[in-house]
Amino acid sequence: MVISWFKKSFGGGSTDSQTEEEEVAEYEESTESLEGLPNYPELRLSRLPAGATLTSDIQTHRESTGKAHTGIDIAGMPEGTPLYCPGEGVVVGTGFKESNGNYVYIRYMIDGKPYTFCFLHLQEMRPLKPGQRVSADTVLGKVGHTGHVIPGKGGRGDHLHFQVYDSAHKVIDPMPFLPADIQGGLLAKREGKNDPYWGEQRAVA
Repeated sequence: MVISWFKKSFGGGSTDSQTEEEEVAEYEESTESLEGLPNYPELRLSRLPAGATLTSDIQTHRESTGKAHTGIDIAGMPEGTPLYCPGEGVVVGTGFKESNGNYVYIRYMIDGKPYTFCFLHLQEMRPLKPGQRVSADTVLGKVGHTGHVIPGKGGRGDHLHFQVYDSAHKVIDPMPFLPADIQGGLLAKREGKNDPYWGEQRAVA
C-alpha cells in the first residue's frame, strides 16, 4: 500500500490559539471513542532505534525559553525515522501548528483509564483524522524538525517531543510510558534535581 505522507499543514487540525489541553479535552468530552479499545495493563513507546537518547526533560521552567516544557525530547533519531503506534488507540487530534509542527495525539486505555500520547515535530505524517482508530505498530509519521525546534550541534534539531495527558486532561510525567532501556537516562538527568511536574512518579523505573 502506498502512503501519501503530509509534510506541511493539511487542514482539519486545530489552530495555534488552541492549546493541547483544550484540543484533547474538547474531543474527550465524548466517551464514544473509548468503546472497544483494549485495556492495557501498561503501555510504553515501542521500536525506538538503538541510538535514541533523551535530550530534554519535562520541567516547569526551561532555561532556554523561560517557559514550561510539557514533555520530553527524544533525539538520536535521524529525519525520516518511523514513529510506530505503541498500541491500539484512537486519534484525538492531528494537524500542523507553528509551535508544534506536524503533530498527532492518540488516546489509549491503560489500567482502566484514558491516557493521551502526544507526538510533535514530525516531518511527515500518515493522513489521519480525529475519531479514527489506529492499530499497534502502525507508522504514524516520521521524525523530523517541523515547528519551533532548537537545532543541535551540527544538526537541524530532528527529534520527537513526547508528552502524556491523564484522564483529567492534565500533563503528567511520561517516565512510566518510556521503554525501560532509556528510563535510566532520564533518571540520570534528574539526579539531584526536583520539579513539581515529576510528582510522585519521579522514582518510577
